[in-house]
Amino acid sequence: MKEMELEEKVLQFIRDNGMVEPGDDVTAALSGGADSVALLWILRKLAPELGFSLRAAHFHHGIRGAEADRDAEFCRDLC
Repeated sequence: MKEMELEEKVLQFIRDNGMVEPGDDVTAALSGGADSVALLWILRKLAPELGFSLRAAHFHHGIRGAEADRDAEFCRDLC
């Protein structure tokens, strides 16, 4: 699926389900994996059109050692 097609599908899903109102604060969970990064990227592009502010939240469980540290660093750098 192309990026624009996915973005349009997410936009339509948000609208169809009344998920976001102008002025809302949206927090996206960001693990650092492909799915959460893609969602954050799309939400970042849609925020101006839908009128919401966007944040990302990453939770470091501390149970995967250095790999979890790398995930947290990646998320911090991405944001």
